[in-house]
Amino acid sequence: MRAGRNPAQHMLASATEAGYVQYREVNNETAQLTHIFMAHSEAIRMYRSYKFVVGNDSTYNTNTYNFPLVEMIGMTPTNQNFDISYAIMEGESKEDYVWMLEKLRTLLPNGVSPNVIVTDRELSLMDVIPLVFPCSRNILFIWHVNRAIEKRVNDTCKNIRDIGKFFTSICWYYVVYATTDDQLREALTAMNEKWPAMVEYIENIWLIYGEKFLRLYTNTSTHYGNTSTSRVEAAHAVLKEWLHSAHILGDTVWTRFHALMEGQHVERKKALEDSRSKGKKDKYGRLFNLLKEKVSMYALGLMSAEFDRGTKVGDRLDERCDHVMRTTHGLPCACDPHRLTTRGRRVHLDSVDVFWRTLVYDDH
Repeated sequence: MRAGRNPAQHMLASATEAGYVQYREVNNETAQLTHIFMAHSEAIRMYRSYKFVVGNDSTYNTNTYNFPLVEMIGMTPTNQNFDISYAIMEGESKEDYVWMLEKLRTLLPNGVSPNVIVTDRELSLMDVIPLVFPCSRNILFIWHVNRAIEKRVNDTCKNIRDIGKFFTSICWYYVVYATTDDQLREALTAMNEKWPAMVEYIENIWLIYGEKFLRLYTNTSTHYGNTSTSRVEAAHAVLKEWLHSAHILGDTVWTRFHALMEGQHVERKKALEDSRSKGKKDKYGRLFNLLKEKVSMYALGLMSAEFDRGTKVGDRLDERCDHVMRTTHGLPCACDPHRLTTRGRRVHLDSVDVFWRTLVYDDH
């Protein structure tokens, strides 16, 4: 029962009763609520253990005030999303995002920050991330980049069916996934020669932020594979499904979000327990024996796939291995298991990043 409270007051009171950490901002002139930030106590515990990567996305038309709902999303070592927090704000200015990020920062111990914060090309947000999290790197979701470029190509070449997909899957693909300076120069030269109509747009809108999404640059960050939007898009789709009715009241937003959080936490705990108790069968026998039930099953799968890749490379693997898995995921790269196998050794626990080894979350 609301007991005479308006929807916003009821939402805040209900969240307080449920143990949420919350912050709010009120317009001094109108006395209207303009900003709300909330985080479930269980989500905070997860975030403190899995603070390495944070994703962001926004939903619109979810409440009667038409304020954007901004969702912050983390990743567990079992390759599952979890919602860290959400904020309802009256706008998306730099000041709004500073307010939100500062509240997010309070959930972590002093001096601790994510390795990577992954966003779309929201310039106001991109501009203030270094102010609040100076040690975190901002990476752009490549899916958002590709979608914008695909639309631009389609609009420019209206009479050619699926031309946007053709461009992003071939010409633009070689630009994004170049791993050396020479490869990038060659890909850009080919694009400039074959698609001159797109050069100015891509250079002025996207390539000025190339260090945030081109693999040549993002391969230097430990992002655990979070360079595409699929993770956040999937998590966000779930939230949108729960908030399916446009213009619902603020307390209804909270009720649905809270139910989603409660179910999510049960599922995440179950997956972590499975990794601690079931291990993972693999075809490489004793190679990963020291890691079973101490490293997530998902990480073991990544290592197995990387070892498969190494066996396909063949001779001179030490020279040909790009070591990207070690840098981006904190896992042994293709040449490591190969070298160990030839010497009859096993992969040791200390060669795996602590993220993949944290199968119980708690405050730190």
